[in-house]
Amino acid sequence: MNSDKKIKNLRGEEVPMSLPTQTEIDKLPKDKDNKPDFSKLERETVGNIILNCLTHYIVRDKKEGFYINLIAQSILAKDKKAELKDKLKKFLIEVLDEMTHRREIEKNEKGEKKEIEKGLYAAWSISQVKQELGIKEEEE
Repeated sequence: MNSDKKIKNLRGEEVPMSLPTQTEIDKLPKDKDNKPDFSKLERETVGNIILNCLTHYIVRDKKEGFYINLIAQSILAKDKKAELKDKLKKFLIEVLDEMTHRREIEKNEKGEKKEIEKGLYAAWSISQVKQELGIKEEEE
């Protein structure tokens, strides 16, 4: 897996980092109004999306916390030949699916249906991450 692979939008253009840290924002050059020039932001990468998804994922048990840490260490090591073990890859796929931006219908206590939005990233960006992991989605 190449965690440095750039993510492209549906028009084939590289996209800027979605969730930059304050440190990354502080490093940006200033524009004419003395504000950070976000057009100079680094491009979004497979590794960055994975790390953001892991950061925002709410764990169910201690094992998942351990898995998150192992996957993050693998991404941060920048070893392009490193491959995740099957159990970690399976868990990561669950995390990526959970972090895909989508609409869901939930019922409240009164039984009324309410549409809510969940997830961080558009399906097209998560799809590129999965492709880099070697995951092929089944066509329905």
